[in-house]
Amino acid sequence: MYLKNWAQNVTFKGHVASPEDNDELSEVILEADKIHAFGARNSFNTINDSVSTHVDMIKFKSIVISNTPPMCPTVKVGAGVTLAELSIELNLAGYALPNLPTLSHITVVGACTTSSHGSGSCCLSTFVSGIDIVDYNGNINSYDAIQNPDIFDGLIISFGSLGIVSSITLNIIPRYDMTQTVYTGLNLLTYLNNFEKIMFKTAYSVSCFTDLDFDVKQVWVKDKIHDDCVDVPLTFFGAAKQLKQMHPSNMDPTECTTQMGIPGSWHRRLPLRGLHESSLWGASTELQSEFFVAADVATEAIQHLTTIRDEFKQALIHCEIRTVSLDTLWLSPACNRRSVTIHFSWINDIVQANKSIKIVTEALKTFEPRPHWGKLFTYTKRELESMYPKLERFNDIKNMLDPFDKFSNKFFDTYIAQEIN
Repeated sequence: MYLKNWAQNVTFKGHVASPEDNDELSEVILEADKIHAFGARNSFNTINDSVSTHVDMIKFKSIVISNTPPMCPTVKVGAGVTLAELSIELNLAGYALPNLPTLSHITVVGACTTSSHGSGSCCLSTFVSGIDIVDYNGNINSYDAIQNPDIFDGLIISFGSLGIVSSITLNIIPRYDMTQTVYTGLNLLTYLNNFEKIMFKTAYSVSCFTDLDFDVKQVWVKDKIHDDCVDVPLTFFGAAKQLKQMHPSNMDPTECTTQMGIPGSWHRRLPLRGLHESSLWGASTELQSEFFVAADVATEAIQHLTTIRDEFKQALIHCEIRTVSLDTLWLSPACNRRSVTIHFSWINDIVQANKSIKIVTEALKTFEPRPHWGKLFTYTKRELESMYPKLERFNDIKNMLDPFDKFSNKFFDTYIAQEIN
């Protein structure tokens, strides 16, 4: 029986190894021809596939918190640790992450190496301050921002193509409490006319779910609590506060984190879905794609999509709009530009989804979008090269750290790899 990804649209046919520690991982690497690691298998494409050997890193469960002033407190996380597991440990110790992706059952390393952004101002990858990569010889190489400033920003979002990431170190902050409130019925024109204020200036994080028709169906507003003061308004730019649990796809709302402005810890408000070590829903009922556009053209892009929604609405479950601060990570979709993400949840029909993704991709072309690496897209290698100026430099590092292409796969060869002159 072959393993599949969460959406069941990718089948992993290679041999699966499950090493217990770094020594066993080194042995597996030395014996393999081609090898690639996976964690929760949450990606929607073949980014973590391998024709030869897969490494399931689920047994790498170490969590080590360090606080040695004047250095920033950090946590070193094994590659098998999920966001749920880490969040619970950090909160108990009085710490937090500034950001969490939507799902809590995915691994921390997987989220960081594929640029998952979630709810908060910055991509989670931007808080990585150290990374341990096991190379083609089975040796552990440790990198950090201080010792390796010239290349460190190119090592984090690397999809496992440089070696097997056995652990990462994240900067952490003191724990905090939050509220989460869902508002419904925000007029789309009101939303677009007040876009900058709504998305960037009203709260810690704002997520907007829409069908791209006449209104924003749901606005999820997450905000930090300061000085024990909780002030949750009954309306939000004309949208009404909901006094019951909501789900963006009108599914069972008990699957979602607590809303209604009820105060709670950061790790029980930032994710959209609750803290579960494995997916509560089994296989995903949807396929996903996501496009990062520069914030200053976001309203034009969204408005343009509303004019062509009839061409893809049959495959659309919903569209989610969020924001991501600019960063300096070489392969981050938010590299050097403040971004707005336009996420699409599609019905789990790969033919219909791909047809719709092509339509959306063509419609957004003039807005210079960048795709989420772990979701479905139809761009060519040449198109991706124009989006990422440091892609050539990344390939230089790849050739240096993995000269025999042991960690390459079809995805990397198709979209990232450049010919060696």
